[in-house]
Amino acid sequence: MSDRKAVFLPDCGESFISLHTPNGTLYGGDQSCFDSKSYRDYGCGVIAAANMIMCMRSQYSAENSDYMKLADSICRVMPPDADGLRWISAFRKFTGRHTAYYPLRFISRNALLDIIVRSLSDGLPPMISVYNPHGFPIEHECGGSERIKAHYMTVTGVILGEKRTLVISSWGKKYYIDYDVFYNNNRFLLRRGIGCGIGSGIFVVKRKDNKK
Repeated sequence: MSDRKAVFLPDCGESFISLHTPNGTLYGGDQSCFDSKSYRDYGCGVIAAANMIMCMRSQYSAENSDYMKLADSICRVMPPDADGLRWISAFRKFTGRHTAYYPLRFISRNALLDIIVRSLSDGLPPMISVYNPHGFPIEHECGGSERIKAHYMTVTGVILGEKRTLVISSWGKKYYIDYDVFYNNNRFLLRRGIGCGIGSGIFVVKRKDNKK
């Protein structure tokens, strides 16, 4: 893919946030590291928020134990399985920063991709949400895939080539999502399940000058 164009966070590139554990290095946070079962099962929003905050602080390498202290502190204001509105409210309460949400149903695919690329270029990784009762596949970097139904993840990069690919951090690992498949399969309210086109989208931290 020598002709590809890739956009990653300026200060950490393809490595993203490296979290060091006795068993190896994680690619961003892993919700399975929570002590609480409710957050292990439904704490993806907290982990995405912690990833975003680490980047806002320019902290791209840390011990996972220190990262989880940050994640646990976010849990005090963000409940497990938080919906989009509660996530935005909790993130603002914890950081003082506002976020904008772009549901697939109400934005064009090219405009949304431009927003993702611009946010990454500003050093602010977006959060991607998938809500699809039928399940949606994400591809692991080492092969194989996972199917997700309701999940928050962190966008760490975009690869522009024959396919437009989002690079994702989830469960402390790197995954890939075909951007156009994501857009096409999760946009429509009735064809793919009630709420898919509203529950699936992109959350972007607003710049301090409030420009998106």
